[in-house]
Amino acid sequence: MTEHEIFTAAMELSKDERKVFLDRVCDGNAILRSSVEELLALHDSGSEFMAVSAAGTTMDDGVSFGSGSKIGPFHLREQLGEGGMGVVYRAHQVHPFERYVAIKIIKPGLDTKEVVFRFQAEQKTLALMDHPFVAKVLEAGQTENGRPYFVMELVDGLPITEFCDKNLLTMKQRLALFIDVCKAVQHAHSKSVIHRDIKPSNVLVQMYDGVPTPKVIDFGVAKALDPVSKSRGVVTQVAQVIGTPLYMSPEQADSEKNHSLDTRTDIYSLGVLLYELLTGTTPFERSRLLKVANDEVRRIIREEEPPKPSTKVSTLGDSATSISELRATDPKRLQRTLQGELDWIVMKALEKDRERRYETAVGFADDVQRFLDLEPVVASPPSKLYRWRRLAKRNFAAVLTGAIMITLLFAGTVGTTWGLIKYVQANADLEVSLKNEERMRQDAQKNEKLAKDKSEEAVEQAEIAKAVSDFFNNELLASVMPSEQMDKGRNVSMRSVLDSAVKRLNVDAKPGGRFANKPMVSGRLYYTMGVAYYRLGELKVARKLLENSHEIRLELFGEYHELTLEPLHALAGLYSQIGELDLSDETSKKVIEGFERIKGADHRATLIAKSNLAANYMMRANIVDGTKLYEEIVDAYLRTQGPEHPETLSFQTNLVNCYRGIGETEKAKNLAKELLTVARRVKNGGHVVSYLVQLLGMMEAKEEKYEEAKGLLSESVAIRAKLLGDNHPDTLAAKRILASIEMKLGEDGRAAKTQEEVYAESLNVLGPTSFDTINAKISYLDSLIETENWDKAIKEARRDFDLITNTHGFRHVVIVKLSKIIEALAQRLSSQEREDGLVKIYELQKKIFIGTAESSDATPGEISKSAKSLLELPEPSRDLELAEKFARLAIALEEDAGGENVEQFQNTLELILETSGQ
Repeated sequence: MTEHEIFTAAMELSKDERKVFLDRVCDGNAILRSSVEELLALHDSGSEFMAVSAAGTTMDDGVSFGSGSKIGPFHLREQLGEGGMGVVYRAHQVHPFERYVAIKIIKPGLDTKEVVFRFQAEQKTLALMDHPFVAKVLEAGQTENGRPYFVMELVDGLPITEFCDKNLLTMKQRLALFIDVCKAVQHAHSKSVIHRDIKPSNVLVQMYDGVPTPKVIDFGVAKALDPVSKSRGVVTQVAQVIGTPLYMSPEQADSEKNHSLDTRTDIYSLGVLLYELLTGTTPFERSRLLKVANDEVRRIIREEEPPKPSTKVSTLGDSATSISELRATDPKRLQRTLQGELDWIVMKALEKDRERRYETAVGFADDVQRFLDLEPVVASPPSKLYRWRRLAKRNFAAVLTGAIMITLLFAGTVGTTWGLIKYVQANADLEVSLKNEERMRQDAQKNEKLAKDKSEEAVEQAEIAKAVSDFFNNELLASVMPSEQMDKGRNVSMRSVLDSAVKRLNVDAKPGGRFANKPMVSGRLYYTMGVAYYRLGELKVARKLLENSHEIRLELFGEYHELTLEPLHALAGLYSQIGELDLSDETSKKVIEGFERIKGADHRATLIAKSNLAANYMMRANIVDGTKLYEEIVDAYLRTQGPEHPETLSFQTNLVNCYRGIGETEKAKNLAKELLTVARRVKNGGHVVSYLVQLLGMMEAKEEKYEEAKGLLSESVAIRAKLLGDNHPDTLAAKRILASIEMKLGEDGRAAKTQEEVYAESLNVLGPTSFDTINAKISYLDSLIETENWDKAIKEARRDFDLITNTHGFRHVVIVKLSKIIEALAQRLSSQEREDGLVKIYELQKKIFIGTAESSDATPGEISKSAKSLLELPEPSRDLELAEKFARLAIALEEDAGGENVEQFQNTLELILETSGQ
């Protein structure tokens, strides 16, 4: 069965039935299975990139096409595929002669007459093409309802990537096949025809006389669908930028350049195709492009440099083995083959600047042939000077558009000779400044007096924007520019770059500094840098920076201003993370009050601030109050946004977790199932689906239905991996929970390995103090205890313990969980008579008991419990002096509060005194 046939059949099955079906029909073909599962995930999440119906396609104008339909002399048979432009069917033509063809019926929303007119004009050129590797476009027309369609030569082949994998073609065989594809494209270019949408599904391969033969299809269709001019636009989203994002050239993604495309746009797409043939993946991950907005997709294509093929292979992890096997090699050999000339060839084709690409498709093919013939290739690695200019140009462009916000998602060494900073989010403040400037300019034309005031404000805003941009450009970006030191091998870490910028900022903000009289600039910079440290997990530094920003803005704007509330909102979440829940509550309430005053009770900002407070309640195990607050939030979202809004669904998912926490399991299950139905239907609902499936799996596990739980958690992992990537924190969290269920099923070895990998990746990406990392550590420790790997368990229990507790305090929920797993480890070590390890673990417990008792918000009961625990520790960890101190403190606090437990606490004190001989 083909990929499409498998996908179509699987759509009609339930989740459990799909797994069994795919196990059977894919028969160990990991690439085929992954591709089908990806299509299914896209279909289930309602992605705009793919929406296939097995029974036939119903167009927006009510016209339904499917097997048995007739269009002119053509009788439609089965559907062959679907893309952004239209649906393709196999068709049988009876008159004037009999033959089978392929018909592409264009999707609705296009200007029918204009499209067909353009295509008919294009046909004269297409008729000149006559090449064995080019599938002919035979004719064009319109259905009775005016829908454009194109009739093409039918090619009974597989997409080139699928053909190569199915037949286990070697690297040399793949390169030889690719050369033929280049020849086909060169023939079209010689006839002044540009394809504009080269991708695997438009390059089909079939066997002729035992020889793999490619056929490039859909020549001319893309141009026919492309607007002739800016004034005659096509209204569908699909046709706003012709091409498939994964294979689209930078100039196609640039609205200012996509009206002047030339043959080099096909060279770029050929480069992506070769990249995928060699590595098994595309330069930019499909999952990443699917989860971002169209403008961000275009920015990525235009601005971001993809990794070299050899680098890409080195990051594929376990999948590198299966990808290598499909190329009759192994991962190390595959990487060595790609390094050097093949890297250079591919990256030359993928140059952002089309002037630096191969001039022709045949030139591209010739260089590939030179590689096969062991001759020197034309391509070469770009010089250091060129790389520096590219980096500087990108940074300068970002400064001019006011779109700089450095969001640091990865802490550690960046590159081997120079650092890399990744822009993932625009600075909202800067965008507001530029929008205000334009709005003020327009207002000035209407009112002369208002013009004067607004113009002055606009100038001030522009100056602020420029100052902020200059700071990032000169202090941050300059730190990662190539230099003599870097050329000598100095590595630049993200943290060191950020630290250097903060030192500069602190100097500039002081009296006499360049920002001394520009508090709006320093306030904005402190906020931006604070958020960056926050996301790195460097909470103490982030706290200081955000508090500086709040203090400055409070003085500038007063308590109830959006810019004053902005850093305060971030601080509310930060205080919660470090365990200062009371301060977090207080801060959240201030933010809620502020947003209610300036935006209203039902505004999104107000509701999100309320959700922070609700999360705090949940962390304290105050699930009742948390549930009530989440119900208020959900009610407001249902009234203002409706049941299908993504945030409505997200907050309702939190409610599922609340109901689960207060023991209303059936209510939680029923709500989860209702939400699943909605989330699977709405566009971009995949994230919510993954959380709901996870929660259902956890509820099944609670009832010891581990097989059912495993199936649900496996689905959650698969969805998140497709949407977010294998190493996203949310995917790692789902993997961790799945592994704990596998442990219950007796799959100890695999589960322990997964927990170790999840913890290692969390530690690498998020740092040791992140909630996700600590939770991963707890699960990993649990797996080590269950598998009796005592030495490793002791080592990991002690790893970063002081750093974690210093960051979060001893009263935080994650530290409580960590202390429980350490207690379990102590009990198991005691039963195993592992005295050497016990001493080390007892020392950790002692720190926990002391830290809990000394916490500022510790209750008398917790202090008394710590005193008793210190008494019960064996020597030499026992500390009777501290135990007595804490016992007396607990009694005094309880007496002051008029509590009922004084006698119980006195009994603890007497026991301590008796043990110490007093």
